[in-house]
Amino acid sequence: MKVILDKHIELQSAIVYLRFEKGIKRKDIQEYLNGKRFDNHLIENRVKEYLKNIKVYDEKYQLTALGNAVKESGMLPTVEEGKYQIWFTNGDSYFGNKIFYFKRVQPSKESNDERLNLQFDSEGHFYLPTENNTFSRLKLLPINDYFGQHKNHKDVIALRWNWDNLKKSNFTFEGQLGKGEDSIKLKTNPITCNEDLKLLIEKLLPKWDKENERLKVSFDELNDQSKLSFECNLQTKWNEFQVHFQEVPLMPYNLEDAKKWRNWLLTKSLQKEYLNPADFESLVIETNEKEAFKPYSNSLDTLKPETFSSSVKKDTLAFWHLNAPLDLNPNARTKLSAKPLELKKDDKISFKGIVNKLGFDNKDENSVCVYYDRYVIREHQQRAVAALLQSIEIKNKIVVTDTSPKENSSDFIQKQKPEIKLKDCKTVFKYLFPHDRYLIIGNKDEIQIWNISNSSDYITFSDGNIDVDTLGTIRQSVVFTPVSKELLDKELLNFLENEMKNGK
Repeated sequence: MKVILDKHIELQSAIVYLRFEKGIKRKDIQEYLNGKRFDNHLIENRVKEYLKNIKVYDEKYQLTALGNAVKESGMLPTVEEGKYQIWFTNGDSYFGNKIFYFKRVQPSKESNDERLNLQFDSEGHFYLPTENNTFSRLKLLPINDYFGQHKNHKDVIALRWNWDNLKKSNFTFEGQLGKGEDSIKLKTNPITCNEDLKLLIEKLLPKWDKENERLKVSFDELNDQSKLSFECNLQTKWNEFQVHFQEVPLMPYNLEDAKKWRNWLLTKSLQKEYLNPADFESLVIETNEKEAFKPYSNSLDTLKPETFSSSVKKDTLAFWHLNAPLDLNPNARTKLSAKPLELKKDDKISFKGIVNKLGFDNKDENSVCVYYDRYVIREHQQRAVAALLQSIEIKNKIVVTDTSPKENSSDFIQKQKPEIKLKDCKTVFKYLFPHDRYLIIGNKDEIQIWNISNSSDYITFSDGNIDVDTLGTIRQSVVFTPVSKELLDKELLNFLENEMKNGK
C-alpha cells in the first residue's frame, strides 16, 4: 500500500533571537568511531578527551547512546544561538507551531526589536533543503520571551507526504521562501518522517483493522477488480490534506461478507473452467485460506459441489462447469485393458506402497519421471509429491505445476528437494492448463502414463515429516488409471519427449 498526502503550508516570517540544537554532519568523527586512528599518541589522546567532553564517550571511553547514533549517522547535535530570520507555521492543522527554515542575520545597532507573541513547540522543527543547505532537524532550547521584528510577508509552499506501507514515510517540499533577489528556492530532497503510521492510519481510515492491517469493507460496495485483487484505491481528506490511497489491502467487514466474497470467487473460477468434485473441494480450501479471509477461516465451511450448486443459477456457465465434470476427462470414457489402482477412503498406505502397487519397472538411465498437477502450491502438497517421486528409482524427476506466486505458496521443493525440478505449466501449455493429473515415466522405448483422479490432497499424514515409508490415510478415494499416450495432452507429451531426447 502507498499513501500520498498533499497540502499547502502557510509560513510566516520574523527576525528573532534563538537558541537551538541542530545536527551537523561530522564525517571525521564518524570515521574515527568506525575504526580510524591517529599514529600520534598525543593527537589520539586529545581526540578521546574531546569525544568524552561532548558525551560521545563515557568516563571509561566507551560509546554512549549519543556515540552510537553519531557512529551510525555521522550527525552530531550542536548548540547554536544568535539572531535569525525564521519561517514558521502558526497553528497549522498538522504541524502546529514549527520553524521550517532559518538564516542568520547581523544584529543592528539601531534595532526596533519588540516583544513578539510567539510560541513554538520544543521539537519537530525543520531545516528545509535548499541549494546552499542540507536538511537537519532542530531542537529549540528554552527561551521565555522572543524579541524581534515580525514580517508582513507570508510564503506558501507545497508539501507531499509519501508513505511506504506502514513502515516508513518522508516529506518533500516545493516552492520558495521570500521574493526577488533574496528568494530561497527549495529542493525536493526527501526528509524522513518519524510519525507512527500504524497509529495514524486509524484516523485516516476509521474502518482500518489494525490487527490484520487491512481495511474492512462491505462486499456489495466493491467493484469486480477489487473483489479479485483484494485491493482498492480511494481518496479522502484529513487535516487539510488531500489523501490518495493506492492498493489498500481489503478484508470482509463481517462473516456474512466473507461468505459472499468467497462464493463470488468460486463462481468466477467456475465460469472459466470445469471442476470435478475433488478439484472443486481443493479450490474451496484454497479460497478459504486466502489472507484476506484469515480472520474468518475457522467459520468458513468447506462447501461440497452439491451444496454450492443449489446457489448457482441453472442457466449459467458456472452451473454447467460444476455439474458436467465428465467433460473434463475423456479418459474416463475409454475402455482400457490394464486394471486401474483404486485406493479407498481410510486406507493406510505409504508412497512407496503406492509405487509398488503401480508396478513401475522402467529404470533406464535415460528415463524421465514427470508429475503434472496444476495445484502443487501449499507446503503439504509439495511434501506429498516429493515423497511420491522419491519412491520412484529414477534420477530425472520433474514436477509441472503453476509456480506463479500465490497466497500460501511454498518453496519446499526448491529449498529442501533440489534434485526434483519444478517447471511452470505456463511454459509447457500455451493455452489451457488441463485439470487432469498425471504420473508419467518414459524413455526412448516406452512411456507409462497414469491418470490420477484426485490431487495430492487425497492423502493425509499425522505430521509434516513425510518420507517414502510414512504411512498416510486416504481421505478421498483415488484411482490411478493407466492410459495410452494418444490420450495424453499433446503439449505435455511433447515436453516429456523433449526431456527424454535431451537426456536431462
